[in-house]
Amino acid sequence: MGVWQHLQERPKRDRRLSSWERFCPPWQATPRSELWCHQAGWASQGEEENAKDSERWREHWEEKHQRRRRIKPRSVSKEKWVETLVVADTKMVEYHGSEHVEKYVLTVMNMVAGLFHDASIGNPIHISIVRLIFLEDEEEDLKISHHADNTLRSFCKWQKALNPKGDAHPLHHDVAILLTRKDLCTAMNHPCETLGLAHVSGMCQPHRSCNVNEDTGLPLAFTVAHELGHSFGIQHDGSGNDCEPVGKRPFIMSPQLLYDTSPLTWSVCSREYITRFLDRGWGLCLDDPPAKDVINFPSVPPGVLYDVSHQCRLQYGAYSTYCDDMDSVCNTLWCSVGNTCHSKLDAAVDGTKCEENKWCFNGECVSIGYRPEPVHGGWAAWSPWTGCSRTCGAGMQNAERPCNNPAPKYGGKYCLGERKRFRVCNAQPCPADKPSFRQIQCSRFDHRPYKGKLYKWSPVPNTSNPCELHCRPNNEYFAEKLHDAAIDGTPCYEGNGRRDRCINGICKNVGCDYEIDSYAVEDRCGVCHGDGSTCRTVRKTFEESEGLGYVDVGLIPAGAREIQIEEVAEAENFLALRSEDPKKYFLNGGWTIQWNGDYKVAGTTFTYKRMGNWENLTSPGPTEEPVWIQLLFQEKNPGVRYQYTIQQETKNQSLVAPPEFFWHYGPWTKCTATCGTGVQRQMVRCLEKAAGFVEEQHCDALSRPDDKRRNCNKDPCPARWWAGEWQACSATCGDSGLTKRTVLCIQSVALDEQQALPPDKCQLLTKPEATAACNREVLCLAPWATGNWSKCSRTCGGGVKIRGIHCIDTRGQRPLRPFHCQAASNKPPTQLPCHTKPCLSWYTSTWRECSELCGGGEQERLVTCPGTGRCDPALRPNSTRPCNTQPCTKWRVGSWGQCTATCGEGIQRRQVKCLNTNTGQAEEDSSLCEHEPWPEKTQRCNAQDCSASEASFICERDRVSFGFCQTLLWLGRCHLPAVRVQCCQTCHPHGLLHRDRGDERSSRK
Repeated sequence: MGVWQHLQERPKRDRRLSSWERFCPPWQATPRSELWCHQAGWASQGEEENAKDSERWREHWEEKHQRRRRIKPRSVSKEKWVETLVVADTKMVEYHGSEHVEKYVLTVMNMVAGLFHDASIGNPIHISIVRLIFLEDEEEDLKISHHADNTLRSFCKWQKALNPKGDAHPLHHDVAILLTRKDLCTAMNHPCETLGLAHVSGMCQPHRSCNVNEDTGLPLAFTVAHELGHSFGIQHDGSGNDCEPVGKRPFIMSPQLLYDTSPLTWSVCSREYITRFLDRGWGLCLDDPPAKDVINFPSVPPGVLYDVSHQCRLQYGAYSTYCDDMDSVCNTLWCSVGNTCHSKLDAAVDGTKCEENKWCFNGECVSIGYRPEPVHGGWAAWSPWTGCSRTCGAGMQNAERPCNNPAPKYGGKYCLGERKRFRVCNAQPCPADKPSFRQIQCSRFDHRPYKGKLYKWSPVPNTSNPCELHCRPNNEYFAEKLHDAAIDGTPCYEGNGRRDRCINGICKNVGCDYEIDSYAVEDRCGVCHGDGSTCRTVRKTFEESEGLGYVDVGLIPAGAREIQIEEVAEAENFLALRSEDPKKYFLNGGWTIQWNGDYKVAGTTFTYKRMGNWENLTSPGPTEEPVWIQLLFQEKNPGVRYQYTIQQETKNQSLVAPPEFFWHYGPWTKCTATCGTGVQRQMVRCLEKAAGFVEEQHCDALSRPDDKRRNCNKDPCPARWWAGEWQACSATCGDSGLTKRTVLCIQSVALDEQQALPPDKCQLLTKPEATAACNREVLCLAPWATGNWSKCSRTCGGGVKIRGIHCIDTRGQRPLRPFHCQAASNKPPTQLPCHTKPCLSWYTSTWRECSELCGGGEQERLVTCPGTGRCDPALRPNSTRPCNTQPCTKWRVGSWGQCTATCGEGIQRRQVKCLNTNTGQAEEDSSLCEHEPWPEKTQRCNAQDCSASEASFICERDRVSFGFCQTLLWLGRCHLPAVRVQCCQTCHPHGLLHRDRGDERSSRK
């Protein structure tokens, strides 16, 4: 099962890099990445990624690659297959062993696949392994070190060269995962708390769809799932969203590796991020199912393959074992490290034995073999349409349905199909005097302080991210993004005549029929889906060569469309526009010439351009009132051409010839590169003989020719110097400051690919400086000198550490008075909070057996803290207690003596002593045995009535000594009943004893 592939066995051509793969300039190589960190079994805060930068980075890449994707007017749940390359480095192979590493990696990836099948992610996503590579020797082109950023950069470049071109290849992967035993650290090459690193929103980008992960045992699955989440554009919980995990249960995308007694799932914010990523069409490479011969995952739970002790060894090393007297293993896995028990507060994995004939499943101890059948999800009913987001100007409504009828469980499939749909509402135009929808949204921030001040905000266009809300304070020179997404129904671009609207933060097409993504357009006559036959084009030329001041050129009537006005040739004259009111100018009136730009004119927008001395005006129309074209004469007029379309008069409709439609190639697009071979395309469009381009539905679809494509600008790009960003200055003041930057000779070989050249290829060009002086104009003032920090006053729960601060003369190293340092940088703090993380609770085991059975022994138990220094020492429970404090004495009793009577109730006595069990001697003080019940010294005996004992019996012999009985006989005691019984032979020589008192009397006679 699976494929064991050694890279050193690949043919050399499989390892060779083409020239463009040998250099990646910093604007490509700098990882827009997220970190997931841990520290001593607990997490520490990782560096945060700016969501705005990562999305802008992806938008730029999509535009540059001209990816043609049609975003649907609804959110659709569609199956996605993530074809995955998994690479285990030499340290992994060495640690797990070449015969076991494949089983381990597949077990981890099986857990990852299960996390992506959890219903909380809200999308049907399958993780499929198409290729496994285990490195038994170091790869020359792959540099794996403690430095996480450099490792990620090297691995991303390496895997891209390894990836076969085209999705159809069975070994082509969508994402590459590196597993390493190196202790990773971001931005530095020594071990620290980083667990993984990935590019945010990098999925389906060949050079960014990759991540690196540190192996920490089976919890590695959570790290891999976390980093894959970043590749899907998911931000950390609490990073610009409302899913802050502090004080709540952790999720997979928590910024720290935290555990809970319940299984980790995806937060609501994670589900929204990944859904938005897929709805934007950024996951197109995941639409194709993998080949049938993908590598299968193990069919048994991971705990069956790796018992609880093995899980401890994977996390804490070869000498770790399971602490079996702690919490339930299905809730928390405790492992011995040295003489104490440690835990990351994660549970043992599913399938781990917890009791006799039981295993762990979803955090519970259940019967072995219990694995519920998958429950596949089903759609619930559609919700009602929401209220319209606008009262006019084309707002949006939406309806959605949840996948909870039933909700998928136990690995069941998520629902497929539409989950959210949108429609346009209140499409009627807004009143002309009403502020724009973006202005309304910006104004909502007028009463919110920004950096301590209140501003009046106005909208600012943002072409790269048109659905973000960017605003600028009035009379200020900076702008700020005030919201990630404008309200649904906000126009993507103001004033260009398009109806595109923002929906869920994504710009979507709205056709002239006000249907989302219909791509319906108006013809030149303003008719939606029209064929251009209901209007005519008017073309005129103004040829008067001379004039004085403003001269009328022509009248554009109300209702005119596709207006074009231009000078025939360059001249120092100026075009102007005015209304029928001679005093009301729209453009260039009052002998004042305005800048290039868009201007509101008669209910539409005119675009004014002046290039040199040549001017033109264009407008899509329609005009709501007549507009006069004027020319402000400055010199001889070479001519002014203008044209517009206007509706046909009704009486002339019958005279219009029937339209003629045919396919026509449009102009070649701009070359995608200025050198090094770019691409041009020539698109086919439907043309009406008189009306020009119209919608394709009017032409015969069967006769449509293919679009054309050709290479362009094939000449090699010239070599050029490339300079990176300046690094931080080596000094903040004085005459020694120096800054550096990387300077390379490079050549562009494709649109987004560069290759490094030897420096002599750029020798004819001026080489930028690689070093420069810096901060040398800043005088060095006396600095503050700081002492060493004291030990923190507490180990957890918020303590304080202090240090001494002194003003020091840097030249003579002598102390100065504090005022000499006042002008320097802020005085360093003398105290800082420390160990601010809340204290954890001490964990205790059960009491062990007492060391002594009596006389005062001692009991012990294990008291441990799950995180070093994270528990309050003042609250530490006792690890020992006294036990069995009673004295080592006990009562010793003798045997019962003879009863004082044979009938009628006599008394028996015995000896009772308090005995020291250590010496075997009796204690004089009987109270030393009071810890035990006091035994009875006397008891009643022979309580039966004497009349019931008169029956005769045969006397065989005296019960006491013969001499004693002879004495009693001599003393005349044989008449006593007790003596007669004890000395029956002596007192009754015939051996027959009668207990009848009458017989006794007669014998006396």
